[in-house]
Amino acid sequence: MVIRECFQVTGGNSGLTESVIYQNPPKNEEQSVKVYSGSTLETTLLGSVDKDTMLNGKRMSVFTAPAIIIVRKGLAGNTKFVEKGIFTINDDAYVITIKEKYLDKINIEWAQKVLQSYA
Repeated sequence: MVIRECFQVTGGNSGLTESVIYQNPPKNEEQSVKVYSGSTLETTLLGSVDKDTMLNGKRMSVFTAPAIIIVRKGLAGNTKFVEKGIFTINDDAYVITIKEKYLDKINIEWAQKVLQSYA
């Protein structure tokens, strides 16, 4: 079985910098999106940004948990499990989610632990 058959692998947002985060605070709680990066520690975030933030002329990508973040720069290979909520990432990482037809067949938290063991 090929990983891309079961999982959706999506790159982060190019141009999602600290400056963009500070310039686009959430208008309210419903618009608030947590921001992770490849260097984000388990207990920290880069901050929160408005869901409608534009990057390079298009709306930034927003992801829905459960999901796995896998770092591709710096601490490459490290993973983080995002249990709930909506979030976004910069281009230092990928987001991995389970494709619809495999949702009831794969435990994504288990998959994150397996992936981390290979980091």
